[in-house]
Amino acid sequence: MYLIRRGQARTYVLTRDGRETTTAVLGPGQLLGISPLLGLDAYHEWAEALGELDVWVLPTQRLLDELGTNRELLGLVVGALAQRLAQGVTLLADVALGSAAKRATDVAELLRRQLGEAPRLNKRLFSDLIGVRPETLSRVSHRPFESPAPVDTVGPENMDGAVERAFARGETMPLLGEQVYVLRSGLVRLSIGDRHGPRRIILDDVASGCFGLPPLVAGQPRLALVAEALTPVAVWVLSPTALLRLFDAQPELACRVVSETARRLAHVEQLLHRAHQPTARARVASLLVELAKREGEPDGAGRWRLPATWTHAALAQAVGARRETVTRALGELSARGHVRRVGHRLLVCDPPDCDASQPAGRRRLASLT
Repeated sequence: MYLIRRGQARTYVLTRDGRETTTAVLGPGQLLGISPLLGLDAYHEWAEALGELDVWVLPTQRLLDELGTNRELLGLVVGALAQRLAQGVTLLADVALGSAAKRATDVAELLRRQLGEAPRLNKRLFSDLIGVRPETLSRVSHRPFESPAPVDTVGPENMDGAVERAFARGETMPLLGEQVYVLRSGLVRLSIGDRHGPRRIILDDVASGCFGLPPLVAGQPRLALVAEALTPVAVWVLSPTALLRLFDAQPELACRVVSETARRLAHVEQLLHRAHQPTARARVASLLVELAKREGEPDGAGRWRLPATWTHAALAQAVGARRETVTRALGELSARGHVRRVGHRLLVCDPPDCDASQPAGRRRLASLT
């Protein structure tokens, strides 16, 4: 892994056809190459230096061995991951739900705060980051590279220990205050929403560990981020400083939080990549491919039956679209032979496997993404 000392770098992922999606712009104190924290043997993304870049090289095994005992190293890794997760969530919310002008304003402000200076992105790279065309960026008359805004800091809290709280199924926990949640029991769904409309996009379902890390990040802008109890939930509520004291007392919890935060970050960047798809049909197709692999029940004929919980409304929340938009996209995919409804469940397939009456030679579902 690499710790940036000076300069800036962008990270990006590539599709099989070579299309890039920029996932983050990182500066001093940020980590590059987080795949080892996910237990991966190969890097899942690329990085490009934006000008001169100085880094420290962190040997992976030594880093993993020392996380549980080295408080300074642990604080650095958790803080860097939390900051990068905050950037990923902001990008996802804006790209999936916001207008071009709002994307440009929100993302430019966030990058200034996190980097402490203007982002070293040209117009093409910045427009790629927020998912708009360069000419669209010019029309909204936004210049994201001018003088940086002052960096706010989060002051220490005088909160000793943790407060236990319980939430009933369906209750929400707004993640806006200076507090962090450690899950004791239950299942929590994290989602972000459009402040000016009904659309939401699901980020993650949390069954253990920690959520609400953005308060650890200096200058983190407030998002419409919500945690909903999918079952009866019990949590500890802590201040950021209390969380660090808990890490001191329970190093194994700290290591688990690092691993889970890295996994959540990778998932958010995958969602960001999906949000950059040019059409609703492509976003829905991408989600169906993922669900077929992760939750699908194979029928032995190259088809996957999805759980009945994946209704049109649930799919809409997963891709940040309206239910009507998803219904139209499913209709188009059905006409191409990629999806059928069997009872209350969706059947995902590639023609001609799905229906012998469908003409052969259609593009495979994965290619539509």
